[in-house]
Amino acid sequence: MPIVLLLAALSARADDGVDTLLQNIPTIEQKAEAPAAPPPPPPELDRAGYARLVQGHLLGALALTDKEKQKHAAARVTLLVKIDAQGGLTQAVLTESSGDKRFEKRVLAGLEAAAPYPAPPAAFVLTGPATATVTLTGRGTGG
Repeated sequence: MPIVLLLAALSARADDGVDTLLQNIPTIEQKAEAPAAPPPPPPELDRAGYARLVQGHLLGALALTDKEKQKHAAARVTLLVKIDAQGGLTQAVLTESSGDKRFEKRVLAGLEAAAPYPAPPAAFVLTGPATATVTLTGRGTGG
């Protein structure tokens, strides 16, 4: 409504007096209409969908070379990551080891370098950072 009032004030002729100008501006009571229904909320990601989004972001940032993919082809790690409302990485915990310490070190370094992550849906961060379980393989794909 303030935009309508502003437009009405701007469209008044410059030679009109203040009283005339004020009479021509509709008041909220005069233009009261039934409030429009709010738009439906955008479809929210479920937790698995958000985890896939984080995984894809990490894979893009990790950018394993073909040589690394061959070297670590059998490696598979699972991580629990915590991401704040702005997409900042707050914690990463290795929950399933691959046994390949070099690959794990590369993934953990890539995890930090990939921040910021896509911001989680608001409902996921009501009580703290959002959590996502991410599985990566040495082939450069999700688990």
